[in-house]
Amino acid sequence: MKYLSSLFAFSFALALLAGCDDGTIPPPPDSGARMDTGVLPTDAGPPEPMCDNGMRDGDEAGVDCGGSCPACEAGSPCTGNEDCDSGVCGRGFCLVPSCSDEVRNGDETGTDCGGDCMLCPGGESCTANEECLSGRCRGGECAASSCEDMRQNSDETDIDCG
Repeated sequence: MKYLSSLFAFSFALALLAGCDDGTIPPPPDSGARMDTGVLPTDAGPPEPMCDNGMRDGDEAGVDCGGSCPACEAGSPCTGNEDCDSGVCGRGFCLVPSCSDEVRNGDETGTDCGGDCMLCPGGESCTANEECLSGRCRGGECAASSCEDMRQNSDETDIDCG
C-alpha cells in the first residue's frame, strides 16, 4: 500500500509540473509576429566621428581631426596628406609647411615658391610681380623669363642681355 501511495503522489506531482495545454497554436513566422532569431545585427563599420568630443573615433586620424573632420595641425597623427592642414603627412604625423615639401601650403603662392619661399618660375601661381622669377605675374600665373621682356631677370646680367 505504501508503494501505491508513493506512486500516486509521484504521478500527481508530474501532472502538475506538465501543465495544461490551452489549445492555442503559436502564430507562424510570416504572420507579423516578432520572433527572436538569435542573430545579432551586422557590423555597420566604425562609429560616426564626433569632431568635438575630445576623443579619436570614427574615421578621424587624430583627436577630433582628419578623416571627415577638419584637417589636423602639425604634430597630429595622420594617415594621408588630406588629414593635415599643411597638406603634408610624413611618417604618420602632420608636418609644418616648408619650401621643399612639394605642396602648395603656408603662405606660398605656387608649389614651394612665393611668400617666404624662393621666387616662382614661369607657370606657377602668383598674386604679384614680386613673387615671380621673371618679375611678371600675368593672370595669376608667373610669365616665363625672356630676353625681350624689358626686365633684368632670370640669369641676365642686364636688361634683356647677358
